[in-house]
Amino acid sequence: MIENSNPLVSISCITYNHAPFIRECLDGFLMQKTSFSFEIVIHDDCSTDGTREIIEEYAVKYPNIFFPVFQEENQYSKGVRGMMVKYNFPRCRGKYIATCEADDYWTDPYKLQKQVDFLERNANYAGCSHKTNVINNKNDEWEESDFWQGHDEDKDLDLKDMVSIVVPFHTSSYLFRSSVIPQLSAFYKKWNLAISGDIVLFTLSCKLGPVKFLKDEMSSYRVHYGGVTSSKANSHHFRGLFDRYIMWVLLSKQFTKSEQLQHFDSVIKHYEHYLIKKGKKISISKLLKEVGFFLKSNPVNPSDKIGLTYKLLKNKITKTI
Repeated sequence: MIENSNPLVSISCITYNHAPFIRECLDGFLMQKTSFSFEIVIHDDCSTDGTREIIEEYAVKYPNIFFPVFQEENQYSKGVRGMMVKYNFPRCRGKYIATCEADDYWTDPYKLQKQVDFLERNANYAGCSHKTNVINNKNDEWEESDFWQGHDEDKDLDLKDMVSIVVPFHTSSYLFRSSVIPQLSAFYKKWNLAISGDIVLFTLSCKLGPVKFLKDEMSSYRVHYGGVTSSKANSHHFRGLFDRYIMWVLLSKQFTKSEQLQHFDSVIKHYEHYLIKKGKKISISKLLKEVGFFLKSNPVNPSDKIGLTYKLLKNKITKTI
């Protein structure tokens, strides 16, 4: 671990009530063996379980590496989304940013070195990701396809992969060029609806170039009752569906109409399949047609169309399930 005032990598970590897990996460950062310096930028959203005290302990021990911000009021409950973009990324000084939430952790001490080496050799790539293990603390039945695409070999990923049925990799595996930060900030200023920040990050960074997926398993994703992704599952899956809808709208000029319809149809069918597994029978396709008919019958300002579509769909789905 090298310390200096010009880190090549900024590690961005967000947390809320992760006291049982956060030491394993922070130790995973500190164990990284690199030929360059890195910093650890943390945002705590007013934790009440001792998470803050643990972070302060590490910050006192490593004052030149840890840079925490502690909220006095919970921002998520106020409707704030894009926590990393709003509170961490503007403070990151690195050429590259690595992401990992505090209930997940890294398992390979050479993770950062491998990813940075690749991006330094390949300037046309926007980011680098890798395989992630799943730690299932909920003991629910799950399939890998419920979380992300499964890849067993090194692979180049493009925009279609980012907005496909499920994300191509987990957030804890991603290292990307910080040059995408202005686009991310602009997105959240315009659309503060997205809950699935990984979809937004992966998609907008991939607009700058392909993303390399490495087959090495170098992080672990923890499924537990307190996690955002694994709690309120029906609601979260719906928001994930809508986030993909937003991405398709914003990127519509980069795909043919046929590609848009084909991929969005796949996303819808995936969500319907998920609901069926949960004992809920619902046709998202039918609801979308109803919403589309309403929007055609009632002229709407284009800038309000996405938000209104979300509200209409949410109301219809809530009544159905």
